[in-house]
Amino acid sequence: MLILTWNCLGVGRTLTGQALSDLVHKNRPSILFLMESKNNKVKLETIRRRLGFVNSNYVDPEGLSGGLALWWNSDVELEVDMANKNFMHVVVADRLAQKVWAATFVYGCPVRSGRSLIWKEIRKIATTEVLPWLCMGDFNQVLSISDKVGGNCPNQSAISEFHGMISESGLIDLEFKGPRFTWRNNRIGEDFIMERIDMAFANAKWREMFDKAMVFVEPAVGSDHNPLVLNTDVPLNKVGRPFKFESFWITEPGCKEVIVDS
Repeated sequence: MLILTWNCLGVGRTLTGQALSDLVHKNRPSILFLMESKNNKVKLETIRRRLGFVNSNYVDPEGLSGGLALWWNSDVELEVDMANKNFMHVVVADRLAQKVWAATFVYGCPVRSGRSLIWKEIRKIATTEVLPWLCMGDFNQVLSISDKVGGNCPNQSAISEFHGMISESGLIDLEFKGPRFTWRNNRIGEDFIMERIDMAFANAKWREMFDKAMVFVEPAVGSDHNPLVLNTDVPLNKVGRPFKFESFWITEPGCKEVIVDS
């Protein structure tokens, strides 16, 4: 299964609309999550039908900003459990693989106080969600100082708060291929800034269910954000994957014995 998320900054624009069409035809995602759609439902439904998606769910923009769109095909059953201007939490049933899991598609607030409220909501989801769980989107927050180039140094307190939410929610940063930085301000010289703020995380159950999953960062066209494509089943012979220790392994019964025997 392929999942595509993108902060498109207005899907109705000609260049962005063509870029979205190219992305969909190239990747054929089962689920597509768009942020900053900036269009009403009538316009978005026209685009959805043209791209061949069967089902949809929306959060309307506020004035000239915001707006979320979630589209999916008939190869999955999807139930929207909760939706607001910053995220959609859904339950996904993959008909072909016969797997059921949860996903939270996130659109982070550019203001730190707003992000704190979103982190609180994600923590709540973590305490109640019993299914394998994916958390993916534009978090509007870097994970480390090295995730930003240019501009002011990232706020260490905000980074610590983000790390705390990720850790307390039992989430793991998924592997990715492609450009490290997923957003740039499109300025030049000393004013140029790049950040890695579009990411995908999952809990241990989801990572074990999709042990071959990988995130691909697509080129940015028509937006200042790079789209993310999550492939839940990447053939190992197509993409080399270096060994990476997963911290949740140590929670497995018998882990100590395996280490000792080795």
